[in-house]
Amino acid sequence: MKDWWMSLEERERLLVAGAGVVLGIALFYLLAWEPLFKTRAELQQAVHAQRNTLQWMQEAAREVRTLQAGGGTGALQGRNRSLLSVLDQTATQAGIRDQIERMEPEGRNGVKLWLDQVPFDTLMRWLDRLERHYGVHVRRATFTATDVSGFVDARLTLERP
Repeated sequence: MKDWWMSLEERERLLVAGAGVVLGIALFYLLAWEPLFKTRAELQQAVHAQRNTLQWMQEAAREVRTLQAGGGTGALQGRNRSLLSVLDQTATQAGIRDQIERMEPEGRNGVKLWLDQVPFDTLMRWLDRLERHYGVHVRRATFTATDVSGFVDARLTLERP
């Protein structure tokens, strides 16, 4: 290698040395500098996402504490009534009682419902009201589209813990 270097003219040695320096800088940039800064940028994005998640969790925790302090299960309506009567009354109020084809008890705290040709939006509002005001949860739900736009056939299993 030394013989080869010495066999080069001064001008060629400068050219080879300059190319070596440029190659060294390029390799340093590609193998060290760029990966470090790429990783740094990815980590900054991950930290930002984690901070957003933490903020959301803190807000959710505050909301849970507020809801627990504001009433919990004691604030739920209809706790002293059977689930069947709550469903019957609220379905009538929601205007979907006529679409309930069948309603039968499921275990100690559950009810199975079959609804035909019910407006989907109305059904969702009713289920939301049951959850928020009566503590009734959807354990299982199957929706089948009907020929009429916006209407579904629904098979539901609801429960109140």
